[in-house]
Amino acid sequence: MTKVRAFMSLLVLIVVIATLIVLPACSFNNSDDAAKENSDAATEPESEENASEPKNYEEWPETKTDIMTMEGMEEEIELQRFLHPDDLFLTYYPEDMITEEITWNHGSVQAFYSNFQGEVNKDAFVKFYIFDNDKEPASQGELNLQEFSSEMDYELEKSDSEIKEELLEKHPWAMDAGIYYDNNISGNVFSGEQSGTYFLVVIQYPHEFGDGMEPRIKMILDHYYWIDTEESLTEVN
Repeated sequence: MTKVRAFMSLLVLIVVIATLIVLPACSFNNSDDAAKENSDAATEPESEENASEPKNYEEWPETKTDIMTMEGMEEEIELQRFLHPDDLFLTYYPEDMITEEITWNHGSVQAFYSNFQGEVNKDAFVKFYIFDNDKEPASQGELNLQEFSSEMDYELEKSDSEIKEELLEKHPWAMDAGIYYDNNISGNVFSGEQSGTYFLVVIQYPHEFGDGMEPRIKMILDHYYWIDTEESLTEVN
């Protein structure tokens, strides 16, 4: 009987030791599996829902819905795709705005005017002036904002450095900035350069249009995409 008890005690001891050895090993294997799963998940390609716009601009949807913040409130807005006639750039603009191509002897001009409630107002706009590379200032490698603004009838004020600094901080892609006033209308003119191409951006609207135009123009600028270099305007500089 004593031998049987001794044998049983030995058997129990062996089982306990075996359990202590096996459990950590299982736990270690499970940790390895979990780590592998996490690693696999981290290297999985981004889903279509979260992926950025396709590199091929022709595949960008003709319309899309986005969220616009106006007077502190988020508002869903329908956007239309705009492709420059010469494939210079692509952007999206709100459905309550219209586009117009303007003749300019230095290059290309594209305007986006307000069309709130079906009424076009050509005093409220954002315009993109893109210089041909074989014409000044592209051929000279410089751009005088004051000179070209005056040529286009935007008489810039002698703004102080603090105002200019605020404008450039708001639009870091710009090289230079200026402001102008005309009765109840105010405007900003910005100069920029992208891979050797010089351009101007003019933003203007009557004071009472500020709440509606600011977020809409921001939407156009945020979606502005240079086709040749495949980068957005806000990524430049």
